[in-house]
Amino acid sequence: MSIEAMSKAKSRIAHQRSVAVLLTLYSCMTPLGIFLGMALSESLRGSSALAMEAVALSIASGSFIYLAFHELSEENASQESGAAEKLALFSAGMASMALLAAWA
Repeated sequence: MSIEAMSKAKSRIAHQRSVAVLLTLYSCMTPLGIFLGMALSESLRGSSALAMEAVALSIASGSFIYLAFHELSEENASQESGAAEKLALFSAGMASMALLAAWA
């Protein structure tokens, strides 16, 4: 077995290990978010609880809408848009969902 083959195998194992670590961290984020949301909703009462819920829902919905439109846009396929445009679209999504949450 050559040194090149050993080196390639070692780098592949290191890559697989880093993928496993990242997948584990990613899979822990949803339970962590649920725990934080439950802790915040239990600690806040009245209008502050409603405001926290509206902010959390607007961030979640705004990011979902931004990602959906960004992935579906034809322009995204040909070129990458600027950071200012991404921030503006993300903010517009958050603001629209915050208005919807306050109105509903």
